[in-house]
Amino acid sequence: MGTPSATDGLAHLSVAPPANINPGHGAWDAVDAYLETTLLLPSHAPANATPLPAAAAAVQHPSLPFADFLERQSAAGINAINVSPTQAAWLSATVASLRATSVLEIGTLGGYSAAWLVRGLQSAAAIAAATVTSVAEPAPRNPRLVTLELSETVAAVARTNLASAGLLKTDAASSGIVEVKVGRAVDSLKELELAGEVFDFVFIDADKESYPEYLEAVLKLTKVGSVIVADNVVRRGEIVNPDSADPRVLGVRRYLELLGKESRLMTSALQTVGSKGYDGLTLSVVVAP
Repeated sequence: MGTPSATDGLAHLSVAPPANINPGHGAWDAVDAYLETTLLLPSHAPANATPLPAAAAAVQHPSLPFADFLERQSAAGINAINVSPTQAAWLSATVASLRATSVLEIGTLGGYSAAWLVRGLQSAAAIAAATVTSVAEPAPRNPRLVTLELSETVAAVARTNLASAGLLKTDAASSGIVEVKVGRAVDSLKELELAGEVFDFVFIDADKESYPEYLEAVLKLTKVGSVIVADNVVRRGEIVNPDSADPRVLGVRRYLELLGKESRLMTSALQTVGSKGYDGLTLSVVVAP
C-alpha cells in the first residue's frame, strides 16, 4: 500500500481546482465544490466519477440535496440568487443546534433554502426526542416554517418544489411543514404579529432596501433566545463605500446600524467568500424582551 497523496481527497471535485491556489474566485469555487461533495453528498462520490465540466456551477451537482429545486428554478427563468449549498447547510445546522420548532423566512425564491431549513427543524426534533429525560416533559411543538414571497409566479415554483419533497403545507390537515405566503413581506409580517406568532429562528434574504423594516417587524415575532440571520450584508465591500448611492447598500448599512444600537440583540457579522462571490451575513441573538 502506497503513501496517500495529499490530494487524494480531492478526486471527487466537480470543479477542478486551479493549478495554483491563490485567493480569488477560482479558488473559492473549487473550495466550495470540495466542501459540497465532501460534506453534503449522501455518500462520497467515487474517485473515478466523471467530473462535471469546469464551467458548470458547483451548486448544480446532481447528487446534492434539493438539486432538482435549482433545476426547476432555472427552467422557470428565476435568477440563481439562492444561498449556496454550504450556506444552506450552515443555516440548517444552526436551526438544529437551537432545537428550533418554528422558522420564519423572508424571501422564498424557489424554496431551496426553505427545504434546508426544514432539514434543520427535522434534526432539531430528533435531538429533542433523543434527549428527553422525563415523561413529564411537555411534548415539543410540531415543526413549522413560514416563508414569505412577493411574487406569485416565483411562489408557484417554490410550491412545486416543496410539494415534490413532501414539505408543502396545503391545508390544516396537511402533513407538510412549509407554508408559503405571497404578498408584500411587511404586510405578511403584520398579519403574523396580529395572529400572535412567535418564531425561534428568522432568516432574512429578500430586498435589501427593506431590511430595516424587516428588523423592526421580526423583533415583534421573536422571543428571548430566538436567532435572526440576514444574508448579503457586505455587498462585495460596498457597505464601506461612502459614495455608494445603491439603495440595496444603503438599506443594508442602515440595517447594520440598527443592529448595533439595538440593546435587545447580541450581534456579530461574518464576511463570506465562495461560489456566490464576496458577501457576508449577520447573526443576532435576542437576549432581552
